[in-house]
Amino acid sequence: MESNKFCANVLVKITTERTKAMNKAISKKNLALKALGITTAALVACFSAISISKNKVHAVGAPDAVYQWDYTIENVLTDYQMFVQTNANVGNHVVGGVAVGGTFTLQSSMADGQTSPSYVGFLQTGLSNLNYGSYTNAEPAYADYDDNTFYYEDIAPGYPEWLSGKMTHHTGTTPYIDFNAAFAALKAESAAIPLKSDAYTVSAADMDGTVLKIDFSKSDNIVIPHNVLIALSPAQLEIVGVDDINDFDDVPRYISFTGYNDDYSGILDFSNITYKGQPFTNNNAFKGLDGAYHSGEICFTGMKLVWNYPDLTTTLTAINVSGHLVAPQADVTIAGGNFEGGVVAKILTNPTAEAHYYSFDDPQGPRTANASDPDDSVPDSTPDSTADPDDSTADPDDSTIDPDDSTADPDDSTIDPDDSTADPADPSKPAAVSPIKIVSQDPNGQVEGAEFGLYSDPDCKKLVGTATSVIDKDPSSPSFKKAVAVFESGKNGVPTLSRSTTYYIKQISAPKGHTPSTLIVDAIVDSQGGIKYKLHGSSKSAAATLISSDGTYLDSSANPVTSSGFPYIIGLTALGALFIVVRKPRLIKK
Repeated sequence: MESNKFCANVLVKITTERTKAMNKAISKKNLALKALGITTAALVACFSAISISKNKVHAVGAPDAVYQWDYTIENVLTDYQMFVQTNANVGNHVVGGVAVGGTFTLQSSMADGQTSPSYVGFLQTGLSNLNYGSYTNAEPAYADYDDNTFYYEDIAPGYPEWLSGKMTHHTGTTPYIDFNAAFAALKAESAAIPLKSDAYTVSAADMDGTVLKIDFSKSDNIVIPHNVLIALSPAQLEIVGVDDINDFDDVPRYISFTGYNDDYSGILDFSNITYKGQPFTNNNAFKGLDGAYHSGEICFTGMKLVWNYPDLTTTLTAINVSGHLVAPQADVTIAGGNFEGGVVAKILTNPTAEAHYYSFDDPQGPRTANASDPDDSVPDSTPDSTADPDDSTADPDDSTIDPDDSTADPDDSTIDPDDSTADPADPSKPAAVSPIKIVSQDPNGQVEGAEFGLYSDPDCKKLVGTATSVIDKDPSSPSFKKAVAVFESGKNGVPTLSRSTTYYIKQISAPKGHTPSTLIVDAIVDSQGGIKYKLHGSSKSAAATLISSDGTYLDSSANPVTSSGFPYIIGLTALGALFIVVRKPRLIKK
């Protein structure tokens, strides 16, 4: 039956006359050639009774699947409307798919036009339905675009069977999306965009009275520094240099707001942005794309305008959004209107705006295995299996010891047989440094979204790397289901960690409702790469020591610790913090 239905859909796709509004989109995306390719697949499907499409089998995804593309802005905004590192709280209809590393709360329905599997860490109550295919199947050209998978790692009780049956519990040891790796790559790419050689930085010369002109005829990569914006104090922004709204589906165009520090928040009200004399909102903006359909709630022909906030770490409030928002370190709130586009954020709150799915590119268009240009300043998020002989960064999985490596202890030839850091392939060689881990929690439970810095000096001035706490999805891990920030050699921007070295961990920022702590934890790496932890400045390295925010030692027996060989550190509430420093599991008294 499914095979016959698929064959019928293909015949409809080939023979149905497209409306005038879609003709330009067809020519641009060469859907005629795409239909020919699908016809070949359809013939195979008809004779083998197996329904297949260009990129995937249209069925519920495997419970141990992983995301197949590089973590790039283009890919995640093509596949998802919301790509959020920690928590997303949404109050209205979402047309496309979502990827949320923490808790996802939606008080409505979603997935009418979903083209890639949704994936959430914890699904809160409120989701009313998953309307798979209701928009994609309404347009014959996109009848095979729908994806019927909604993955979750954990779920709130109470969902009826008819709805929970539309979901899939992801049980793989590797998460479908690695949000730590994804956001390390996205932060780097976002930060690199305004630094490219083609970037044009606005100045007083771009002011026309009280209007600041964003002129894409000068560059497709516009930079608006915060200090320049303050100095010019424009009443409005005007987009010029783009002849037609449909030209926004041709090439990526970026508007980067840079130079924000912890003292500033961002506000982006699209009613104060104009294009061709009209506010750049809703019906005056991307709903006018030739490829938009279903009353302008969905478009697959590509919409490539990105509003980029690479260094904003506080809050961004956006109203009547037209285009994609990329603010990978910010707490983003969509404060009003609908929005056409996608959002990349650390935290997302969207109480009322309906989310319309305008993919960055055609979801079934070509993707490259290596999405980044090797000559570009944007880093490649996919590891290269070929070692670069000039690359000074050690492979954390390489057990070969460099004889010139000053971190090796030439006098220490004794390997502790009980030391789990020894290389099992060659017991004479110590393994690479173990990952340094921090568990973030407060008295109410696990706290995601706490950002930590790893430093090489006790004053915490020389930053080695950063990591953000997310729920550990690996059932084999001692930190399973805990909010963990991980510093690991060669991953997420962390360089190769050295043996016989002390690193220092301090919280950089806290999620909403919490306050960063000033306490510091020493991570002491021994000559074999093992890690021990203690509170900085304290002689105590007890198995379980609780420390209040004012530095007072508390009785550990009142709050017994029963797991893990890495420190528990803060989710800081307004009332203060609790630090739990843990040494090794075998030392913990139960």
